Amino acid sequence: MHCINNISKPAAISSHHSKYNACCNKAPNAKCKESCKKSLSRNKAAEDIVNSLRKGGCKNLPPNDKLFQCLINSDHEGPRNRTKLGVDAAKKYCCRKAQSEFCKNKCFKVFTVDFSSWQIFEEKCLRTSEGDNLAQCLDEVEEPCELGCDGLGFCDNFNNRPTELFRSCNSETDLAARSDYGDWLRRGVIELPMVKDLYIRNSTNCHPITWKTIACTLQLKPCHRHTQTTRICRDDCKRVLESCFDWERIRGDANKITIHKICDILAPQNADEGCNTFQSFFEHRDPVEEASITKPCKNHPCRNNQYCQVNKFCSPDSDCDHHQCTPGCRLGESTKFMVPAGTYAKLVTNMMKNEECHMICQCSEQGHIENCATNYCKKQELCVSGGDRIEHGSTFYMGCNLCSCYDGEITCSKKQCAGHGVDIADVTTLPCNSTAEYSPVCGWNGVTYPNFHLANCFGLFENDYKNGTCESRDPCNPNPCPISDSCIPKRRVCLHSVYKTCSQYVCVDGHINCTVQPESTVCTTSGETLKNPCSMLYNAQELAYHGPCMNCVDEGKEVCGADGNTYSSSCSAMARLVHIDYYGPCINVGLIDNIPKEQCSNVVCPELKQKNCIGYTPPGACCPVCGGAVNLLYSQKQIDRIMEISLNGELNESFTVEAVLSALSRKIQVAECTLRGQLTIEMNILILVIPSINNPSDLQMEACVLEAEKIAVLVQRNSPQVSTELSLSILTAAIVVHQEVSNSAVILQFPILCLFLVITSLGI
Repeated sequence: MHCINNISKPAAISSHHSKYNACCNKAPNAKCKESCKKSLSRNKAAEDIVNSLRKGGCKNLPPNDKLFQCLINSDHEGPRNRTKLGVDAAKKYCCRKAQSEFCKNKCFKVFTVDFSSWQIFEEKCLRTSEGDNLAQCLDEVEEPCELGCDGLGFCDNFNNRPTELFRSCNSETDLAARSDYGDWLRRGVIELPMVKDLYIRNSTNCHPITWKTIACTLQLKPCHRHTQTTRICRDDCKRVLESCFDWERIRGDANKITIHKICDILAPQNADEGCNTFQSFFEHRDPVEEASITKPCKNHPCRNNQYCQVNKFCSPDSDCDHHQCTPGCRLGESTKFMVPAGTYAKLVTNMMKNEECHMICQCSEQGHIENCATNYCKKQELCVSGGDRIEHGSTFYMGCNLCSCYDGEITCSKKQCAGHGVDIADVTTLPCNSTAEYSPVCGWNGVTYPNFHLANCFGLFENDYKNGTCESRDPCNPNPCPISDSCIPKRRVCLHSVYKTCSQYVCVDGHINCTVQPESTVCTTSGETLKNPCSMLYNAQELAYHGPCMNCVDEGKEVCGADGNTYSSSCSAMARLVHIDYYGPCINVGLIDNIPKEQCSNVVCPELKQKNCIGYTPPGACCPVCGGAVNLLYSQKQIDRIMEISLNGELNESFTVEAVLSALSRKIQVAECTLRGQLTIEMNILILVIPSINNPSDLQMEACVLEAEKIAVLVQRNSPQVSTELSLSILTAAIVVHQEVSNSAVILQFPILCLFLVITSLGI
């Protein structure tokens, strides 16, 4: 019944009672039917309706129940396309985590066309210890882990936890926990998610706070920081079951229902390093006094058919809209999961033993899934390294380098490791032991390499690069566009390797009606934000950078980006989501070490936003930065395969560093944090989640670090949150790399979260 909580917003229900009334006739019993009608006539808020249904005989309806399905289907707006999406296209990705072919097939069928199989699927595939990863994945689609819990009435001991993760901390689950708690005490029986009719023992060992905490934990679903699982700890499970339940009254299936078996489901033994303890929620937390964190999209301020994201161009302390509502596409008939307009979605169409088939579709500006490409299938082949067979989806190390196996392809970062027989003094720390000379070249792919040695290290030949940084080269000279068009620079870093072309410009016809052209905002040199480059040409203005105009106090002063490019202003760098290394033109390449080296001695680094903080120095950069940092690997083979089947290069834009960073930026839910990133000289994608304000509090700094770690776990778990969006589906591995830094040096050499090194499979 909890699933109905998310069917629609209060406005949708209050304005369309008539279409829901017919659903009440599908109730499974007279009590539920009467409760349904009374609820719709008396209540206008979704939480009130759900709470009324829960108390009126409609509790514990399975998802395939006719009332449940009617309420969901009545709430849909716009056309449907079952042949493309089915019941829930995002949850179909979870089916790969099933532990048997039976469960994989049943899962795929349930979320494609046949919800009638739900009860069998739930019993055989979810209510088992082996089904834990699958169940966690399904929860992740519907309710991703997000920072913070506050504003609760019944579950008040969960308030004031701004830097803890929860799947569903809201007023509706607070009411549901209150209802469960009252029901348990009144009946003397508790129903856990996988077990029914456990009789409560009247014991002093079970204080009411224990039952309250259990009810709230099951509803609010706190997530473990390092794995984002909602499992409870096994010791808690055993202690509560042993001391709080009357096992003598459990009859009939006594040989089947045991403490061990119940805890196998609720607290799998492999969860010892990733579980949530009840103990931390027994005590109330004091309100946080320091500057708080803001989550503009937390209370779902947008309409049902809109995608909400933090407005990164609005400062948290400014009087502007802190969130943006844009058209979006739901990936199924019965799902909340959505991708924003303009993006490409990668959808599973078939799932066999060692092979998956997909189609790629676009979410239109009208919120419809369209332009679906022909299916393509890929085998999940093993990798072989040094005679060892490595499972598809595994993450491992080769020397000091993080590697991943994806469909027979091994991808590794390119750190320079100190090997046997190599004098440490002879190691430059740069890939291929390249020199630290700063004499930049621009590769065909839009990457600025500090020197030609590093370009050669990554497979570029002499005719693949030109002297100078990519930012300094004018892609419009000579003019590559048709004679009737104007050339506008639009720089990007391409990730494909199929064709050695990576367009750094757009051709614009300034003689057509600009109002009907797609929106692609630009900032002009006069400081005006215009809808698209066409409007800029029509108004005889010049380009400063792509995107809305930002307020930069140092406008007009050159800065060195962490990607090795000199930008005309900090705004120009930030428009490309590039972190600023230092002010002034780029003059050095930094070595990759934990101690600042001599080659950066003539660089004046900006003051850190906190004197000593968690942060990172990007490879090749000179200066540390406060915030969270994650290195990401991507599959070159997957990119090139999709590029080869796409027509007219329409997917090129999806496989750029800018597209990946933009998509990951939408995952940041805290307004005081912003995402920056680059393709590093070690050839992995680095993301930094850093404070967007000048004097962040400790709490705000911690929130940025947690937001970075949250993204790392989504990639490590191969979550549908990343698999469904084409630009992110190429990511195969993630490792947290932030550490303690100061203005003068990096204090700790190794990542503070060694737990991530233990996670060796994307299927976890």
